[in-house]
Amino acid sequence: MPPSSPDPTRPDLDQALAAHRAGRFNEAESAYRRVLAVDPSHADALHLIGRILEQRGRRAEAEKSVRQALAVREEPAFLCTLGHLLRAAGRLDEAEPCYRRALALDARHAPAHLGLGNLCRKLQRTAEAEQAYRRAIELEPRSAQYRNNLAVLLKELGRTQEAEEMYRQALACHPGYVEGWNNLGNLLMAGERLEEAEAAYRRAIELKPDYVQAYSNLGVLLTQAGRTAEAEETLRRALAVNTGHAQSWNSLAELLREMGAARRPKRPTSAPLP
Repeated sequence: MPPSSPDPTRPDLDQALAAHRAGRFNEAESAYRRVLAVDPSHADALHLIGRILEQRGRRAEAEKSVRQALAVREEPAFLCTLGHLLRAAGRLDEAEPCYRRALALDARHAPAHLGLGNLCRKLQRTAEAEQAYRRAIELEPRSAQYRNNLAVLLKELGRTQEAEEMYRQALACHPGYVEGWNNLGNLLMAGERLEEAEAAYRRAIELKPDYVQAYSNLGVLLTQAGRTAEAEETLRRALAVNTGHAQSWNSLAELLREMGAARRPKRPTSAPLP
């Protein structure tokens, strides 16, 4: 039996995968396109270039590429990506069959359970969402993201003690999970545990110094605590990271109004006596 010939797409695919994992999306897209120039029906390249296009907000192109991948080979991962795209576009009735088809192909595909949970949460089918999140956690118990998403749902349902426990479990799985620290901070601030919430926000910022949402939330906390100078500085840092961050602009404007009102002399309620 003659030896099989080497795959001519392999070097470019390996380069694309390495660049994609490293966040070098321009390099990755170019390498995926070289793969497709050699093999236009390369399902993995079609799917992964769709993922890059999704990350760049080019959803129509992403959907087309992922559908092309599915036309070549039906895979749970491809169906989940299509489901994410459709859900983000508000096409929820089209997204749900994608997740369910993925689970029909592989009932142990944890990302499909996660995607279904996210969809059900958006549709306010909270019992189904919780069930889907818990199944995803059973399948991938070390996933911080899955526990975080369940915690978000539990907080929305008013089950704050369970939510806090789930956030802390997520952070035990992945202590560097920035979103988890920020969300834990939100939960603690809502419970007026400001000192603990501040520590959570500052940990998020320490892990990701350009995390605008944590700066913004910390600024609100400092405002509530009456530490107005620190609050102003923190909100301005948020805007230095992202000049278009609406929440930070609104919080800063409100803070400056309050500071201005506090500094203005009060008008007397009646004319002074002669």
